[in-house]
Amino acid sequence: MSDPILDKLDERVTHAIWLDAAGVAARISEERRYVLERLAPLPDFPKPSRPGGFGQPRWKASEVDEWMEKHRGKKAA
Repeated sequence: MSDPILDKLDERVTHAIWLDAAGVAARISEERRYVLERLAPLPDFPKPSRPGGFGQPRWKASEVDEWMEKHRGKKAA
């Protein structure tokens, strides 16, 4: 049985998680290089954020999850 309070908390935590390229790669069972070279350049892939305008790009986990759901069963060229 689902608990609405825990479901809402889980939703908030997921929206607050930021992933680097390695984190995105682990989430989709691919290599970090695949994320940076094949997925990140795609026009519909979530746009990354760079805290302070520099450093490694980070993607919102919730946006990556939404993108994955839309593209389930497809693989970038």
